[in-house]
Amino acid sequence: MKNFIKIPYIKFRKSCLHNYSKWKYITSENKKYDKAKKEYLKYTSLVVAGKDAKAKDVNDKYNFDPLANILSTLISEFTYKEIDKEGFETLVQALSAAGISVEIICDIMFISSNDFSFCVKKLSLFEERIMKNLNDIEFRSRNGKCHPYGVVTTLYFDKLKEYETKLVTGRIYQLSPKAKYLHSWVEINDGQNIFVVDPTKNSVYLKDLFYEINHVGEVSKLTAFEVKQDYSLIKALTDYDYYAVKVYYENPEKGRKLFKKLVSSGEINQIENAK
Repeated sequence: MKNFIKIPYIKFRKSCLHNYSKWKYITSENKKYDKAKKEYLKYTSLVVAGKDAKAKDVNDKYNFDPLANILSTLISEFTYKEIDKEGFETLVQALSAAGISVEIICDIMFISSNDFSFCVKKLSLFEERIMKNLNDIEFRSRNGKCHPYGVVTTLYFDKLKEYETKLVTGRIYQLSPKAKYLHSWVEINDGQNIFVVDPTKNSVYLKDLFYEINHVGEVSKLTAFEVKQDYSLIKALTDYDYYAVKVYYENPEKGRKLFKKLVSSGEINQIENAK
């Protein structure tokens, strides 16, 4: 996703950068992302001003991938119930300038170029019944809930008995490798293709493209059976502390040990079906 270096639409550059999780607590990941955003705005300003040498110095440090960032933002915007039409069109025009076409047919977004072609479906339409479990996936309030929504989505697709379903957590980035953050999503395999279901993006599309756009580095992968086994444990850690449950998603075995330690210390109550 490195073939799009200059962004001609400077007015939308700030809203291009909104798609990152906003945690209840300020983490080092957020600080790094904020720093990368500022440097990216500096980079685009230098490009627009024609100061290519200085722009290159900034880019060499942060290794920006604006195309991946725009595609990720486009997918996010497309899957909201109320689309920012002006902003969305600006993104489409920016992609068009890079030789990438975007079409929406029957609520499916088709993105194609000479190098790749894929479509994005809205989870809320792909599997409408999931809206009973995740009633805000079409709205901006969904942001920052990837871990609990990943659990709910994993269990939902497992009940359908149509897919091999896994809960995956990884460190990802769109804008810069210096702006990585922890994210969870669901992998479904229908026997022919593997798709990523990302509930906090309300999206479903091919795994390979998801991994390329988000520069995925997997840190854990759980089967639906393991998620069911650990469900009460996950809930207890989530209720206890954000950082505690984050430990589980990064390293499930370490999370289980932490749970046992918290139970033995009396900080959280023993739960019958938790490991």
